[in-house]
Amino acid sequence: MLMLPRDFRPIIVLTVIVSACAPVMAGPIDIVLQPTIQTVGLGSNVSVGVWVQSNDGANHLMAAADVMFAWDNSYLQFNGVNNAGAVPLLASYLPNISPNEALPPVDGDGFYQAYAFLGSPINVTPAGVLLTTFTFTSLAPTLSTLVEILPGAGSPNINTAVYDGTVPNLVVTGNLGFTKIKIVPEPSTIGLLLAASMLFVRRRR
Repeated sequence: MLMLPRDFRPIIVLTVIVSACAPVMAGPIDIVLQPTIQTVGLGSNVSVGVWVQSNDGANHLMAAADVMFAWDNSYLQFNGVNNAGAVPLLASYLPNISPNEALPPVDGDGFYQAYAFLGSPINVTPAGVLLTTFTFTSLAPTLSTLVEILPGAGSPNINTAVYDGTVPNLVVTGNLGFTKIKIVPEPSTIGLLLAASMLFVRRRR
């Protein structure tokens, strides 16, 4: 047996501990929301595309995705998903489990699932592939409110995950995206506010 000097042993132990705690590199498939920034009127329909996108310049195969997402229900009402124009999938829906307390959920966080057809995984490119579109209605003016992909949500917690299309149950999740939404009053509302303010000023004079 190789005997090391006593002074070397703590150094070796420290090296092992640091290596075990080193961060793991992100996977090659990002979940992004498009557009990343948009401005909408009060009471308008708001569409947010859910895309999967290769982040390393190569194509990758995807079998399924669990997507946890959140929004501020003071400013946005979530209406559900719209699969028009998206890649054909075996299933693209909101499952009836936590964090979906209702269908569609209304409390500010939700769970979306996507499954490719058996034996036909989705080819995810650097340009991206549309899985579905989240639809909302704007409720109140704000300079900025977020819709974002969460690392996990629910009780018990379910992690956001993209699953490889070749190796079963291999998680290949990369970065998680968000979008910023500015909600402005409609022009008619702005006109009424301006007229009211001018009338107030005249009366004060």
